[in-house]
Amino acid sequence: MVLKNCILCDCELSKEKDSKEHIILLAIGGRKKVSGVLCKSYNNKSGNNWDAALAEILAPLCLKLNVKREKGTTPDQVFKTIKGESIRIRSDGTMTIEKVGAEVIEKDGLNYLNVKARTATEARRMLKGMKRKYPDLDIEKVMTQFEYRQTYLDDPLKINFQFGGPKAGRSLVKSALALAINNGVESKSCNTALNYLRHEDALACFGFYYEKDLILNRPAQNIFHCVAISGSAESGLLLAYIEYFSAQRIVVCLSDSYTGPTVHNCYAIDPMTGQELKLDFHIPLTHDDVSALYEYKMIPEGAMAEAMRLPMEIAVKLDFDRAKDRAMNDAINYAFKNCGAAAGEFLTIEQKYKVSRLIAEQLMPFFLRHLRKPVKENPFENMTREGQ
Repeated sequence: MVLKNCILCDCELSKEKDSKEHIILLAIGGRKKVSGVLCKSYNNKSGNNWDAALAEILAPLCLKLNVKREKGTTPDQVFKTIKGESIRIRSDGTMTIEKVGAEVIEKDGLNYLNVKARTATEARRMLKGMKRKYPDLDIEKVMTQFEYRQTYLDDPLKINFQFGGPKAGRSLVKSALALAINNGVESKSCNTALNYLRHEDALACFGFYYEKDLILNRPAQNIFHCVAISGSAESGLLLAYIEYFSAQRIVVCLSDSYTGPTVHNCYAIDPMTGQELKLDFHIPLTHDDVSALYEYKMIPEGAMAEAMRLPMEIAVKLDFDRAKDRAMNDAINYAFKNCGAAAGEFLTIEQKYKVSRLIAEQLMPFFLRHLRKPVKENPFENMTREGQ
């Protein structure tokens, strides 16, 4: 077997030095891994540097769309509202305040305890810490006085979906080069890609492309990630097309003087399910098109915003569905806990009425948040969703 060389340090990839490289980042839902691309040392370096930068940019979409990762879940993220309040969002869509704490406020000769916590466990931990300073503090009594409130944001979150930067750019070029090598292309044939990856001052060999839809069988209602390569000696170009979340669309020029065998291959997945997809594509670009691509001339006005429409619609629906399920479960649990019946007892008629009333009361914030206008006959028939 002829050993390949690392694309970054050019060392021979022996069994001990070779590593597995994700074609699409694990952090955004990637599954497929290939060997014969990077040595272990440079796999770690590029992962901690380039891949981390790309993952950070795409993290908000991973969170809003609940991406299914092969290992672990998307980490919590903190966003600011337009007014500057910090909100933490978890992978299950729940939102909590970021700023918590406990303080003692002195007023009229008395000490008042003010505790702001996200959970009862967190509040109890704060109180235990304060008891060291205030030994007479009755933790159990204070815990019974806490008020649990479920609220909805009226102040929009500031979420940046912009894509760019040399580190993230090198990550996507590396992905395209990995797929090319996995399909039999020699790394030395990818002159522009290697130059960009190996030299920090090299000009970028990629650009955004929204001039035409390069996916021939684009799913109408599903988002996807894809990395595709196409090249021939006849055209002299080896190009890659990368699309993340059906919105970030980039063409990479791996070589502008390609003389190798014809290649045409695509790897695509649905990041919300982890299922691999079969997509057809066509990259009919010329050398002049590539030059225009580098100069950002392949982005018609409004095209980027239109490409973001589908993932945003899916994210809004997902937010609504998760909020609805949480509101219903919380309301039911609260109602049965406070209806006056012990666990395992049959409810009396009065308790059943009380359960119904408590559920309705607890669901009212959700209805007020998601109903845009009053409807006289049936308020559930015209329920509409608002963006989060």
